[in-house]
Amino acid sequence: MPYEVYKLPRVGDVRPWPGRMRQIVAARLRYADYPEDVVYRAQMIVSELVTNGFQHGTGDTVGVGCFAHGDVVVLAVASGSPVCLPEIAEPRDIDAESGRGLHIVRELADVCTFSGDRVWVVLADFETAA
Repeated sequence: MPYEVYKLPRVGDVRPWPGRMRQIVAARLRYADYPEDVVYRAQMIVSELVTNGFQHGTGDTVGVGCFAHGDVVVLAVASGSPVCLPEIAEPRDIDAESGRGLHIVRELADVCTFSGDRVWVVLADFETAA
């Protein structure tokens, strides 16, 4: 599957974008016969990162990249902000509605790293059906 990049505009109501990107990533991975647990992890990760990109970024777009080949899936989300590393906040309260996004991403990913305004995630600990 080729590396594809989606530019999500920060215009109007951006709330549907995390769900749309979950659907796109899931469809691409299912089409390529990736295991359902990988599809689920990728969906959760892209949803959290796109949400964070819109909530905390300041650029005109949030960029989402997706690449899968063999037993590796790579996701990247860029907030479009001036170069700054995301901060991993400590959740203040177990019932808090925010503050867990990057913690969830780090738990679901095999590798999670930051570069500028971009979060890179690798899912690699699985066997493909193909």
